[in-house]
Amino acid sequence: RELPSSFTSPLGRAVPINYAADPPEIEIRLQEMFGQTEHPTVGPNRTPLKVTLLSPAHRPVQTTTDLPAFWQSSYADVRKDMRGRYPKHPWPEDPSQADPTLRANLGVGMPLDLMTYAADSFTTGHQHRFEDSDPYFHDVSARWRDALKTALDRLPDYPFTD
Repeated sequence: RELPSSFTSPLGRAVPINYAADPPEIEIRLQEMFGQTEHPTVGPNRTPLKVTLLSPAHRPVQTTTDLPAFWQSSYADVRKDMRGRYPKHPWPEDPSQADPTLRANLGVGMPLDLMTYAADSFTTGHQHRFEDSDPYFHDVSARWRDALKTALDRLPDYPFTD
């Protein structure tokens, strides 16, 4: 059976796998791996990929063969350093539960206020403030992420001509 030429990131992007390295490796922006709870593997023996996590400037930040352990241990130190260097980018406390991203955080973050209005009026209806720990928000966020990934997976390949 043939080995895949790329790893599909949580955002659905194909990241090339370097098989010349031992173990095989990928380089990917750290924030693109948010939400990834299992370490990427290849082949029938599920060989763990060596994952080089990159900063928003595409500089190596950390290399790991155990992403869940990284989230639980040294990510806190990396987060502290990255928040100082890249303050406009999201650096969640629990990256395993965060949405993956390639964008900077341009002033959008928790808490998130929801306010509804009656149709054809400026009369306010329900109001709710979602805090970072809100289980409903995390459930909706996870479902939204999964639905987007499913939608991306269903898109047909573009017929490039050489």
